[in-house]
Amino acid sequence: MSERRLRALGRWKVAILAAVVACGRAEAEPELGASEVQSPAPAPVVTTPSSEPSAITVRLPRDEGPFYPSQLRMAEGEAVPVDGERLERLADDASCETCHPSAASQHHAGPHGNASFGNPWYRSVIERLREDETFRESRHCAGCHDPLLLVSGRMDREIDPADPLTRAGVTCNVCHGITAATSDGNASYVLSTADPLIPDPNVPEEVERHRERMAPAVLRTPLLCGSCHRGFLGPEETHSGAFLSGIDELGAWRGSAWGGQRAQRIEPTEVEARECRSCHMDPEPAEAGEFAATEGQIASHRFAGGHVPIARHDEAQRARVEARMRTAATLDVAGFTRADGSFVPLAEGDELPVGERVVLELVIRNVGVGHRFPGGARDIRDHFVTLEVHDASGRSLGRAGDRYAQGDASDPTAYALRTAVLDEDGQPDVEHLVHRFRALGWDHTIAPRDAALVRYAVTIPADAQRPVRVEALLRARRHPLPFSRFACASSRTRRGRTFDARAHEAGLPPLDARADEPIVDVARFDSREIVGPLWQRLYEHALASSHDVQEALGVAEHRAHLALEQAPETPEIRAAILVLEADVLARTGRRDEALAIADRAEALVGVHPAIDRARGHAEAQVWRWREAAEAFGRVASAAPLDTEAQRDHARALGSMARGPETLSATALGLRLFPRDEQLLRSQSLALGDLEADALASAHVDEGTLERARAAFVRYRRPDDETQLRLACEQEARGCAADRLPVRVISLR
Repeated sequence: MSERRLRALGRWKVAILAAVVACGRAEAEPELGASEVQSPAPAPVVTTPSSEPSAITVRLPRDEGPFYPSQLRMAEGEAVPVDGERLERLADDASCETCHPSAASQHHAGPHGNASFGNPWYRSVIERLREDETFRESRHCAGCHDPLLLVSGRMDREIDPADPLTRAGVTCNVCHGITAATSDGNASYVLSTADPLIPDPNVPEEVERHRERMAPAVLRTPLLCGSCHRGFLGPEETHSGAFLSGIDELGAWRGSAWGGQRAQRIEPTEVEARECRSCHMDPEPAEAGEFAATEGQIASHRFAGGHVPIARHDEAQRARVEARMRTAATLDVAGFTRADGSFVPLAEGDELPVGERVVLELVIRNVGVGHRFPGGARDIRDHFVTLEVHDASGRSLGRAGDRYAQGDASDPTAYALRTAVLDEDGQPDVEHLVHRFRALGWDHTIAPRDAALVRYAVTIPADAQRPVRVEALLRARRHPLPFSRFACASSRTRRGRTFDARAHEAGLPPLDARADEPIVDVARFDSREIVGPLWQRLYEHALASSHDVQEALGVAEHRAHLALEQAPETPEIRAAILVLEADVLARTGRRDEALAIADRAEALVGVHPAIDRARGHAEAQVWRWREAAEAFGRVASAAPLDTEAQRDHARALGSMARGPETLSATALGLRLFPRDEQLLRSQSLALGDLEADALASAHVDEGTLERARAAFVRYRRPDDETQLRLACEQEARGCAADRLPVRVISLR
């Protein structure tokens, strides 16, 4: 260990008694907005048992419980398995329908009411999991999809298709019976089977008691949704000693402008903070007799997202789903690059040059989704682009994605917004067999308010009739074709047909995995009808280009310059462009230029966490950790729900051997994301940096140290991830192209 590092450790051994690691700050929740307040729940952490000023919090993920690997827990004092009257109570939707006909009918049409074995797409996956592994592994899915089967113990034995619980999904009394939730995911909620106290509608006191019982505080928080809309696979579930983080709508939303955090970027136009219910429970007219209605409206229980196959036989549900999908994203061809490398912005009415090879720059932006787009299980989402260039006569000069739309999964011109997960051979798993997942191959989904870029190369013949135009569509099919075929085959088995027959006998709407899935057009582009000012389109092009490899970031810098030239003198707009440029410069190690541009942005709009984040990146890129820690500390303070902000701050502090402060930062970050690899690493290293007497004074024993080390090792990324990706590039068709952050596709 270097002399400098030893001196630093000596100084911070004394500083362990400072207020920065006082128990009050280290154990306190982050400053949460009103929508994030949660009711008490079993803490998913281990802390040193002391209230002295020197106490240190060590946050460790919870890896146990009666239903593990599901994180579901029953309310205090409730025995498991749940059976008899308690189970009947959880399953009883009929009593709710009497007073809440609108909520009930909407719920039965939506994804929560169709989450279990009656859903053939879900059933195909979990049945294979239970065949290939053991029944216990299927608990992983059951906490969110099959809570009644889980808590009753039926998930641990053969599932009978005649059992009505296999079609229950997430019932009214499950959702409204949740009394607390944590940020873990995998059904990290606490469930009560207490009497719902069905009231006499004419007795106000009974109505109020029922309302208090069925509407706990956690019901109105994103944390409730996040307990299931965050998921992970532990080393046992992957059978490889690897940890994989999966769906994470909670984390993506928390760190975004929709979640009230402003550290990702400066928004050129104001984005009003919204939470899950704002988008997925927007009001709609209520039926007569709906007791939850206010002025004839009820918060929708359809939970409209992208579940088109579920909604195909319910016109009202499908209309809500498709309307929601069409607010998600925008599509734009910002311009084209000529053979000499020059870029030409494309304005309305412009045409493409004849007799040249050009590369079209297509930008997809997530403008309306508070989490990644598309969301959910991102490896089995199928949002793709079709594009065509044609001349004035209607002659097609080049196409992409059209064969894919027609059912050719091998179409080399297809571009899909999707995640790929690799199996142990480095092959992308196309059937969502979670027990075979080994490592992330690539992720082409888009974070909130972010953008993606795909390029299309086309040679326009000299005899093309002017003007030459381009049209594109962003289209959505719920499931990719290989997965649809897998689910279809499962439904055709004798067991699959039995499940479908029992659902039909129960009067449930038909969910047919054998039928072709509908395609919804989410967004469109037509060069004859370009939408949006040029500065905005160039800014979004720069934003999308900023995700390219480091060697190609000059494109993002150039587009940001062009955007600034076109931008109005509005301070927020110009500052947004400048901060994007500063962050690009920071990633290429051009510290002084990045800091200068950050200062220009701050002169326009004042102190802003996105500006400090760019400064932090600029300093960290050249290992100036003191300056980086100061900048990231301001970001973490301004954006307390942004896990990335806490992660950056902890890393910078840890790189300076400032152990106590590092532990304070990791405690806040792990409160948001208990299994974040980098935060667990920073926590483990910071504890290892402290000397024995400092640890003893803080009541941190060797067992706690070992558990912190083990947590990092358990939840680190797969050791063979790089080798699996290389195998994918060498052996899997199309993998080498898909692994690139920005693809170039030659039109057919």
